Amino acid sequence: VDKATEMGHIARTVQVHRDIFGDGGGPVGCYQGKPSQNTRSILTEGFYRSPFLYDSDSYADDLPYWHYGDGGAGDGTYRPHLVIPYTLSENDMRFVTPNGFSDGDEFFAFLRDSLAYLIDECRSTGRSKMMNVGLHCRLARPGRAAGLEKFLKYVTRMEAYGSVWVCRRDEICRHWYENHYPTVEDVPGGEARTVAPAPDVSELGRPDEAALARTARILMVRGVVLDDNDIFVPPSSENTKKRSSISAAAAPSTPSKKKARTVPA
Repeated sequence: VDKATEMGHIARTVQVHRDIFGDGGGPVGCYQGKPSQNTRSILTEGFYRSPFLYDSDSYADDLPYWHYGDGGAGDGTYRPHLVIPYTLSENDMRFVTPNGFSDGDEFFAFLRDSLAYLIDECRSTGRSKMMNVGLHCRLARPGRAAGLEKFLKYVTRMEAYGSVWVCRRDEICRHWYENHYPTVEDVPGGEARTVAPAPDVSELGRPDEAALARTARILMVRGVVLDDNDIFVPPSSENTKKRSSISAAAAPSTPSKKKARTVPA
């Protein structure tokens, strides 16, 4: 699509998030998977007016890095934009690709070995490393989930030893802006240009209780809040009398037999 159309798509997506989470609850990062040649410039234009502090449409490095541009201002000031790379290797998408994972044990072994190797690298070099694990709800199957559960238990042990930090991407973003924001000397080319001050990221990666309350309020207004393990389906002319549910052989009762809890507005 052309740049103007893509800008419209991104703006509408941001507005959906703000409608749900409130004005302060918009996205701060972006991953499209198939970006165009204009995507990053759209995300960085306006800098302080743009809600995006990072994007993950990259597989180019093992650690976050900075993209340098002027944010569309044309005033000769560099406005660094953080790129937090994604991964196609430690990713459950390989369950559905040729020569990928055939079962949960292969998935677990690959993730475990990857993390163990990175930990050894950190200890020998004194430098931090980053490991992504890509997961997709639509690919979840019990046997695959079993491999993921084994890995999470392994990660929990490593976290207890102080070897790893399990975090979200917005937390990585905050850490990078607070500790690795570039100066003029860091800018490629060595040109004596100015670098815009870092934006305030002090609230990134911290729970927003007000936003959570607004989200709950929206769900209450749209219908009923269902019991745990149910899938919320907003009422409509097609599904007012229908309910989506999750069923499992080991479950004591099927969610479809539960009564919905009506929540007062």
